[in-house]
Amino acid sequence: MKPGSWKVLSSAVHADCRIFTVHRSRRKSTLSGIEHDFYTIEGYDWVNVIPVTSDGHLVLVRQFRHGVGEFTLELPGGAIHPGEDPVAGGLRELEEETGYRSGSARLLGKSFPNPAIQSNTCYYLLAEDCLPSGQVNPDPAEEIEIVLMPIHEIRERLLAGEFSHALVMNGLFLWLNQTTSGNHGTQIG
Repeated sequence: MKPGSWKVLSSAVHADCRIFTVHRSRRKSTLSGIEHDFYTIEGYDWVNVIPVTSDGHLVLVRQFRHGVGEFTLELPGGAIHPGEDPVAGGLRELEEETGYRSGSARLLGKSFPNPAIQSNTCYYLLAEDCLPSGQVNPDPAEEIEIVLMPIHEIRERLLAGEFSHALVMNGLFLWLNQTTSGNHGTQIG
């Protein structure tokens, strides 16, 4: 039996949490006719940047993450402004967080962070020929350490568990797969 879709009967903001809102919607199954309340998180789309320097490094960031109470090693990135192109948003986030600019950039793909409860999309941007510009401008609550990691170490360190942020891991695996399948010239160890 194939599942049905769910018709929205009503929807309202349940909580406004500044960077996202929680919506409660009453929905009815087109298959069974059952009605149920669902809660979803409505937020900005995100972008994670895979910044590659011309001398063979990835530009990464380490920062404290309040959800888990730990430091995490991540790709630079963040929220895309309403109406902003994902590539432009990624290049803006890259410079704000790291002070690096890219000579060329392209989208590698996208994913839904958690489609069970979230409405947003995470885009993955490859930024090549990155050079420091000196224009670091993080958000007021961001305290970021910039980490340069040799590209040939990424796969091993990823598999060793040094990266724990699921969206970062997804972006790195996407990039590594495209790189090793001949879609990009960077050599990965």
